Amino acid sequence: MTNVVAISNDLTYVRVGLSVSKRVGSAVKRNLVKRRIRNTFANLNVAGGWDFVVTAKPHSSAASYAEFEHAIHRSIEQIGIDVATPEAAPDSQVVM
Repeated sequence: MTNVVAISNDLTYVRVGLSVSKRVGSAVKRNLVKRRIRNTFANLNVAGGWDFVVTAKPHSSAASYAEFEHAIHRSIEQIGIDVATPEAAPDSQVVM
């Protein structure tokens, strides 16, 4: 559904870059996919500063928000990045 690439940075917050091509669908569908990805990262508390680049695959427009959340969370854990619980990192910031 998505590809996630990450690199650490010297900042205290997370930055997210999005790549959603026209192969995903019309402008309405692409914007929906981008909103879902942004919302997923806004609700995700990643420990430390990271730069993420998320590339949406063509069939991602048919995915629900829960599927996005699960796929991105799983991808981040596979990379080896610790995901903190909301109680552990209440002041986390995401810059998009």
